[in-house]
Amino acid sequence: MKIFVGNLAAAATEADLETLARQVAEPVAVSLASGHGFIEMASAADAEALIAKANGTEIQGQAVKLSPARPEMRVPGKSGAGWQGIGGKGVPGSGQQRVKGNSKGKGGFNQAKGSSNKV
Repeated sequence: MKIFVGNLAAAATEADLETLARQVAEPVAVSLASGHGFIEMASAADAEALIAKANGTEIQGQAVKLSPARPEMRVPGKSGAGWQGIGGKGVPGSGQQRVKGNSKGKGGFNQAKGSSNKV
């Protein structure tokens, strides 16, 4: 089970998270990002014990907040799928599609070279 570690000091290291986790059991994995990190424990029981024991512990002079990690959320368009994904044309449900035109179109916002509409 993965644990979210919030309120980490900028000076915190992966070794700090490993030391924190070892209060209960050997961690499976640890990772850091700016201001937060994750500790993965082998079992839900180990994760719950670590949260109960170490929540509020100081790392690099700052009290950390431990909680169960939330599942990753997929954001449309960020992974290559979603609205603009495989074969996607436009926003779903809008009824609008992009249509390829030729260079002799009849104006509009994107007047092509050779358009018969002169301003």
